[in-house]
Amino acid sequence: MPRLLPIARSLSSLFRAQTLLAAAAATGLISAPGAAAGVPDGGIVWMEIRAVDVSRAQAFYSGLFGWTFVPLGPAAALFRAPNLEGMINAEPGHVPGQASMTGYFKVAKVRDACELAARLGGSIAVTPRPLPGKGSFCVVNDTEQNRLGLISDEPAP
Repeated sequence: MPRLLPIARSLSSLFRAQTLLAAAAATGLISAPGAAAGVPDGGIVWMEIRAVDVSRAQAFYSGLFGWTFVPLGPAAALFRAPNLEGMINAEPGHVPGQASMTGYFKVAKVRDACELAARLGGSIAVTPRPLPGKGSFCVVNDTEQNRLGLISDEPAP
């Protein structure tokens, strides 16, 4: 049972992040992540960064790269960077340095790419689902258990 706790915590924070992402997309706070103009399939178009202290992380990335932020409350903020958007979110029980970032890669069709990832030895963490008015996404683990998102401007089937 103790081995399942980190997995449960990880899934809980993943679903919380999905809810925030869907809400941000629905309100128009972000552009369509899957439809980043000029980004070819395989390019990173969305990044999620886990943090213990969201304000501290915002100050770091703003100071280092000049990113701008749209707060979503004390536990999350969207950011805009050249050719990239994303979110910093607080994750209960987050251990700095462990699975701290998730990149979302543009693909032509989320369902096809998700199934291909599984056939190549990866696993599906979050099945394909819609981003209201923005396309669809899923989350997979690679063969080394690194998490990555797949995102498209094509609606979920």
